[in-house]
Amino acid sequence: MKNCLAVKRNEKVLIVTDKKLLKQEAAVFFESAKKYAKEVTLVEISTGIEHAEEPPENVAEMMKMFDVSFLVTFYSLSHTKARLNACQNGARVASLPTITREIILRTLTIDYGEIAALSKKIAAIQTNGKKAVLTSKNGTNLTMSLVGRSAIADTGFFTNPGDFGNLPAGEAFIAPVEGKTNGVIIFDDC
Repeated sequence: MKNCLAVKRNEKVLIVTDKKLLKQEAAVFFESAKKYAKEVTLVEISTGIEHAEEPPENVAEMMKMFDVSFLVTFYSLSHTKARLNACQNGARVASLPTITREIILRTLTIDYGEIAALSKKIAAIQTNGKKAVLTSKNGTNLTMSLVGRSAIADTGFFTNPGDFGNLPAGEAFIAPVEGKTNGVIIFDDC
């Protein structure tokens, strides 16, 4: 609440959840938010059947009216129009698909300053890299061009209007250049 999203007393916080995560996981965020914000609302949606499935229209509209939204759902709402519209309206959004109580205790109580610094360091290495090579003992040998690409650091800090990301955080990611990947990739289900 305080470190990753900088929730303030005068802000409105929305917790969106579903039946699979309502009882324990969403309750953690709901109770915690009440310690930081004056107005906290918990809304339950149906669990859905896949990631990126739009929430009901009334919930999508609610997301645009709150300063901060926690999306504590089994299937991710990260890549939905509802989340995008909320961010474009200035909401700060943290998505926490499939989070468990154990993950909350293990990963959300750590020093996100350290996580952010390491994520930025790795993103800089990726951005300065010319190529990425992926190999495995089963025969994968893939070379991908990174020329002209910029990596993104997933720091876990969503403190500015419109910020969005996943919690727990702590990664850096980059997309290879289209048409510039060569090699073999072996998928092994073992």
